[in-house]
Amino acid sequence: MRSANRILHIALDLDLLLLNSKYPGVSIRRSAKFLRKLVGPLRGRVLHHAIRLDRIRAGRWLSSVRELEEIYTEYLQQSQFAGVEVSDYTRLYKAIRTCKPSTVLECGTGLSTTAIAVALKHNAEEHGIAGHLISMEEDPRWFEEARTLLPDHLSDYVEVILSPKVEREHQGLRGVCYQCIPEGHYDFVFVDGPTEHSSVTGEKLFDMDLIFVAERNPSVQGFIDHRLNTIRCLRLALEETHFVFYNPITKLGYVCPKTKGGWNGL
Repeated sequence: MRSANRILHIALDLDLLLLNSKYPGVSIRRSAKFLRKLVGPLRGRVLHHAIRLDRIRAGRWLSSVRELEEIYTEYLQQSQFAGVEVSDYTRLYKAIRTCKPSTVLECGTGLSTTAIAVALKHNAEEHGIAGHLISMEEDPRWFEEARTLLPDHLSDYVEVILSPKVEREHQGLRGVCYQCIPEGHYDFVFVDGPTEHSSVTGEKLFDMDLIFVAERNPSVQGFIDHRLNTIRCLRLALEETHFVFYNPITKLGYVCPKTKGGWNGL
Protein backbone atom coordinates (compact mmCIF):
# COMPACT_ATOMS: atom_id res chain seq x y z
CA MET A 1 0.00 0.00 0.00
CA ARG A 2 2.81 2.41 0.87
CA SER A 3 4.59 1.76 -2.43
CA ALA A 4 1.31 2.34 -4.30
CA ASN A 5 0.91 5.66 -2.51
CA ARG A 6 4.44 6.66 -3.52
CA ILE A 7 3.74 5.84 -7.17
CA LEU A 8 0.52 7.87 -7.03
CA HIS A 9 2.36 10.75 -5.39
CA ILE A 10 5.04 10.74 -8.12
CA ALA A 11 2.43 10.59 -10.88
CA LEU A 12 0.51 13.54 -9.42
CA ASP A 13 3.72 15.54 -9.09
CA LEU A 14 4.62 14.91 -12.72
CA ASP A 15 1.16 15.97 -13.85
CA LEU A 16 1.42 19.16 -11.79
CA LEU A 17 4.96 20.10 -12.81
CA LEU A 18 4.73 19.15 -16.48
CA LEU A 19 1.11 19.25 -17.64
CA ASN A 20 -0.81 21.72 -15.48
CA SER A 21 -0.29 25.00 -17.30
CA LYS A 22 -1.99 26.99 -14.48
CA TYR A 23 0.49 25.85 -11.85
CA PRO A 24 2.95 28.67 -10.97
CA GLY A 25 5.86 26.21 -10.85
CA VAL A 26 5.11 24.42 -14.13
CA SER A 27 8.16 23.60 -16.25
CA ILE A 28 8.90 26.12 -19.00
CA ARG A 29 11.31 23.89 -20.89
CA ARG A 30 10.59 23.42 -24.59
CA SER A 31 10.07 19.70 -24.13
CA ALA A 32 7.49 20.32 -21.38
CA LYS A 33 5.69 22.94 -23.49
CA PHE A 34 5.59 20.50 -26.42
CA LEU A 35 4.26 17.75 -24.14
CA ARG A 36 1.49 20.02 -22.84
CA LYS A 37 0.53 20.98 -26.38
CA LEU A 38 0.56 17.33 -27.45
CA VAL A 39 -1.43 15.77 -24.61
CA GLY A 40 -3.27 18.84 -23.25
CA PRO A 41 -6.59 18.33 -25.12
CA LEU A 42 -6.74 14.63 -24.22
CA ARG A 43 -5.80 15.36 -20.59
CA GLY A 44 -8.57 17.96 -20.43
CA ARG A 45 -11.21 15.54 -21.72
CA VAL A 46 -10.10 12.77 -19.36
CA LEU A 47 -10.10 15.10 -16.35
CA HIS A 48 -13.50 16.54 -17.24
CA HIS A 49 -14.98 13.03 -17.36
CA ALA A 50 -13.22 11.93 -14.16
CA ILE A 51 -14.35 15.05 -12.25
CA ARG A 52 -17.94 14.54 -13.37
CA LEU A 53 -17.90 10.90 -12.22
CA ASP A 54 -16.30 11.88 -8.92
CA ARG A 55 -19.11 14.34 -8.21
CA ILE A 56 -21.80 11.85 -9.22
CA ARG A 57 -20.34 9.23 -6.85
CA ALA A 58 -20.10 11.84 -4.08
CA GLY A 59 -23.75 12.79 -4.53
CA ARG A 60 -24.81 9.16 -4.32
CA TRP A 61 -22.68 8.57 -1.24
CA LEU A 62 -24.04 11.72 0.45
CA SER A 63 -27.53 10.25 0.34
CA SER A 64 -26.33 7.39 2.57
CA VAL A 65 -25.71 9.78 5.50
CA ARG A 66 -29.12 11.34 6.05
CA GLU A 67 -28.14 14.04 8.55
CA LEU A 68 -25.28 15.20 6.34
CA GLU A 69 -27.44 15.27 3.20
CA GLU A 70 -30.25 17.22 4.90
CA ILE A 71 -27.87 19.90 6.20
CA TYR A 72 -26.11 20.16 2.82
CA THR A 73 -29.39 20.59 0.94
CA GLU A 74 -30.91 23.07 3.39
CA TYR A 75 -27.75 25.18 3.56
CA LEU A 76 -27.58 25.52 -0.23
CA GLN A 77 -31.22 26.59 -0.34
CA GLN A 78 -30.64 29.36 2.20
CA SER A 79 -27.13 30.55 1.36
CA GLN A 80 -26.43 33.76 -0.57
CA PHE A 81 -23.07 32.41 -1.70
CA ALA A 82 -21.93 29.43 -3.74
CA GLY A 83 -21.08 26.39 -1.65
CA VAL A 84 -18.34 23.81 -1.94
CA GLU A 85 -18.71 21.02 -4.45
CA VAL A 86 -20.49 17.94 -3.17
CA SER A 87 -17.28 15.94 -3.69
CA ASP A 88 -15.33 18.33 -1.42
CA TYR A 89 -18.13 18.23 1.13
CA THR A 90 -18.17 14.44 1.40
CA ARG A 91 -14.38 14.20 1.27
CA LEU A 92 -14.05 16.56 4.24
CA TYR A 93 -16.57 14.55 6.23
CA LYS A 94 -14.78 11.29 5.46
CA ALA A 95 -11.37 12.75 6.33
CA ILE A 96 -12.53 13.91 9.76
CA ARG A 97 -14.20 10.58 10.41
CA THR A 98 -10.99 8.76 9.47
CA CYS A 99 -8.44 11.01 11.19
CA LYS A 100 -10.61 11.54 14.30
CA PRO A 101 -8.95 14.87 15.20
CA SER A 102 -9.50 16.53 18.55
CA THR A 103 -9.07 20.06 17.15
CA VAL A 104 -9.67 21.23 13.56
CA LEU A 105 -8.81 24.58 12.00
CA GLU A 106 -10.84 25.78 9.02
CA CYS A 107 -9.48 28.78 7.15
CA GLY A 108 -12.53 30.18 5.38
CA THR A 109 -15.94 29.35 6.82
CA GLY A 110 -19.10 28.33 4.96
CA LEU A 111 -20.93 25.19 3.90
CA SER A 112 -17.77 23.16 4.49
CA THR A 113 -18.03 24.08 8.18
CA THR A 114 -21.12 21.90 8.53
CA ALA A 115 -19.42 18.86 6.96
CA ILE A 116 -16.62 19.06 9.52
CA ALA A 117 -19.04 19.71 12.38
CA VAL A 118 -21.25 16.73 11.53
CA ALA A 119 -18.19 14.49 11.33
CA LEU A 120 -17.01 15.70 14.75
CA LYS A 121 -20.50 15.07 16.15
CA HIS A 122 -20.55 11.53 14.78
CA ASN A 123 -17.02 10.88 16.14
CA ALA A 124 -18.20 12.00 19.56
CA GLU A 125 -21.31 9.85 19.44
CA GLU A 126 -19.58 6.71 18.16
CA HIS A 127 -16.07 6.98 19.63
CA GLY A 128 -16.37 9.40 22.54
CA ILE A 129 -13.91 11.85 20.91
CA ALA A 130 -14.69 15.42 21.98
CA GLY A 131 -13.58 17.18 18.80
CA HIS A 132 -13.85 20.92 18.21
CA LEU A 133 -13.64 23.16 15.13
CA ILE A 134 -12.23 26.68 14.97
CA SER A 135 -13.51 28.27 11.75
CA MET A 136 -11.87 31.54 10.66
CA GLU A 137 -13.40 34.16 8.37
CA GLU A 138 -12.26 37.58 7.12
CA ASP A 139 -15.48 38.72 5.40
CA PRO A 140 -18.25 39.97 7.76
CA ARG A 141 -20.95 38.80 5.31
CA TRP A 142 -19.70 35.22 5.25
CA PHE A 143 -19.16 35.35 9.01
CA GLU A 144 -22.74 36.40 9.73
CA GLU A 145 -24.19 33.91 7.27
CA ALA A 146 -22.13 31.05 8.70
CA ARG A 147 -23.33 31.79 12.23
CA THR A 148 -26.94 32.14 11.06
CA LEU A 149 -27.04 28.95 8.99
CA LEU A 150 -25.08 26.73 11.36
CA PRO A 151 -27.64 24.26 12.80
CA ASP A 152 -28.17 24.74 16.51
CA HIS A 153 -27.33 21.13 17.33
CA LEU A 154 -23.84 21.61 15.85
CA SER A 155 -22.99 24.80 17.73
CA ASP A 156 -21.25 22.93 20.57
CA TYR A 157 -18.68 21.64 18.08
CA VAL A 158 -17.91 24.91 16.27
CA GLU A 159 -16.54 28.35 17.05
CA VAL A 160 -16.66 30.82 14.14
CA ILE A 161 -14.22 33.70 14.48
CA LEU A 162 -14.12 36.93 12.46
CA SER A 163 -10.56 38.11 11.87
CA PRO A 164 -8.88 40.40 9.33
CA LYS A 165 -6.08 39.02 7.21
CA VAL A 166 -2.54 40.31 7.54
CA GLU A 167 0.62 39.89 5.49
CA ARG A 168 3.66 38.11 6.90
CA GLU A 169 6.94 36.58 5.71
CA HIS A 170 8.35 33.15 6.39
CA GLN A 171 11.75 32.01 5.12
CA GLY A 172 11.65 34.52 2.28
CA LEU A 173 8.05 33.70 1.30
CA ARG A 174 5.44 36.45 1.64
CA GLY A 175 1.87 35.44 2.27
CA VAL A 176 -1.38 36.21 4.04
CA CYS A 177 -2.86 34.77 7.22
CA TYR A 178 -5.55 35.49 9.77
CA GLN A 179 -4.58 37.94 12.48
CA CYS A 180 -6.31 36.29 15.43
CA ILE A 181 -6.22 32.48 15.21
CA PRO A 182 -6.40 31.00 18.73
CA GLU A 183 -3.27 29.12 19.69
CA GLY A 184 -3.77 25.39 19.83
CA HIS A 185 -2.62 21.92 18.82
CA TYR A 186 -4.57 21.54 15.57
CA ASP A 187 -4.67 18.02 14.11
CA PHE A 188 -6.36 18.83 10.81
CA VAL A 189 -6.53 22.02 8.72
CA PHE A 190 -8.76 22.89 5.78
CA VAL A 191 -7.43 25.86 3.81
CA ASP A 192 -10.02 27.85 1.87
CA GLY A 193 -9.06 31.35 2.99
CA PRO A 194 -8.21 34.08 3.46
CA THR A 195 -8.20 35.55 -0.04
CA GLU A 196 -4.69 35.24 -1.44
CA HIS A 197 -4.24 38.75 -2.83
CA SER A 198 -2.33 41.46 -1.00
CA SER A 199 -4.52 44.20 0.46
CA VAL A 200 -1.71 46.67 -0.25
CA THR A 201 -0.35 45.84 -3.70
CA GLY A 202 -3.03 43.51 -5.07
CA GLU A 203 -0.44 40.89 -6.04
CA LYS A 204 -1.24 37.22 -5.59
CA LEU A 205 0.38 35.77 -2.47
CA PHE A 206 -0.49 32.54 -0.66
CA ASP A 207 -2.30 31.32 2.46
CA MET A 208 0.31 30.57 5.12
CA ASP A 209 -1.60 29.69 8.30
CA LEU A 210 -0.84 26.01 7.85
CA ILE A 211 2.89 26.74 8.18
CA PHE A 212 2.43 28.08 11.69
CA VAL A 213 0.18 25.17 12.64
CA ALA A 214 2.79 22.67 11.40
CA GLU A 215 5.47 24.32 13.51
CA ARG A 216 3.45 23.48 16.63
CA ASN A 217 2.19 20.09 15.42
CA PRO A 218 4.44 18.33 12.84
CA SER A 219 1.88 15.54 12.46
CA VAL A 220 -0.91 17.84 11.24
CA GLN A 221 -2.80 16.78 8.10
CA GLY A 222 -5.06 18.78 5.85
CA PHE A 223 -6.71 19.78 2.61
CA ILE A 224 -6.12 22.87 0.50
CA ASP A 225 -8.92 24.08 -1.72
CA HIS A 226 -8.06 24.74 -5.38
CA ARG A 227 -5.30 27.32 -4.64
CA LEU A 228 -2.30 26.42 -6.76
CA ASN A 229 -0.07 29.25 -5.57
CA THR A 230 -0.72 28.25 -1.96
CA ILE A 231 0.08 24.64 -2.80
CA ARG A 232 3.34 25.67 -4.48
CA CYS A 233 4.51 27.79 -1.53
CA LEU A 234 3.51 25.24 1.10
CA ARG A 235 5.46 22.58 -0.79
CA LEU A 236 8.55 24.76 -0.35
CA ALA A 237 7.88 25.79 3.24
CA LEU A 238 6.97 22.31 4.53
CA GLU A 239 9.29 20.16 2.42
CA GLU A 240 11.24 18.91 5.47
CA THR A 241 8.20 17.62 7.34
CA HIS A 242 5.29 17.14 4.95
CA PHE A 243 4.32 15.95 1.51
CA VAL A 244 2.16 18.54 -0.26
CA PHE A 245 0.60 17.42 -3.53
CA TYR A 246 -2.33 18.24 -5.78
CA ASN A 247 -4.95 15.98 -7.31
CA PRO A 248 -6.47 17.48 -10.49
CA ILE A 249 -9.55 15.26 -10.22
CA THR A 250 -10.54 16.24 -6.68
CA LYS A 251 -9.08 19.75 -7.21
CA LEU A 252 -7.67 19.58 -3.70
CA GLY A 253 -4.19 19.89 -2.30
CA TYR A 254 -3.25 17.29 0.30
CA VAL A 255 -0.88 17.85 3.21
CA CYS A 256 0.45 14.67 4.81
CA PRO A 257 3.26 14.32 7.37
CA LYS A 258 6.42 12.49 6.38
CA THR A 259 7.21 9.48 8.49
CA LYS A 260 10.20 7.21 8.89
CA GLY A 261 8.54 4.80 6.51
CA GLY A 262 7.86 7.36 3.80
CA TRP A 263 4.37 8.73 3.25
CA ASN A 264 1.49 8.82 5.68
CA GLY A 265 -1.39 9.63 3.35
CA LEU A 266 -4.95 10.53 4.26
